Amino acid sequence: MKYRAKIESVQKNPEKLLKAFSPELKNPKVDRSDFTIKKTKNSVVFEIEAMDGVALRATSDSIIKLLIVYEKTGNIK
Repeated sequence: MKYRAKIESVQKNPEKLLKAFSPELKNPKVDRSDFTIKKTKNSVVFEIEAMDGVALRATSDSIIKLLIVYEKTGNIK
């Protein structure tokens, strides 16, 4: 069975978030899951494909944790 999920983050400046995630795109593809990042006019969309539920959860958790770090560092003044 194959699983798919999307996470969309609405941003004032989506380029900044895309730049923050660029190191993640350089990591080699793993066998059980993969994700892509697409920039729209005012958001960034993460599309996840996984071979099983555990892989889907692991990938989505990683993305969410990085989004939390991004959000917290954006609030530092």
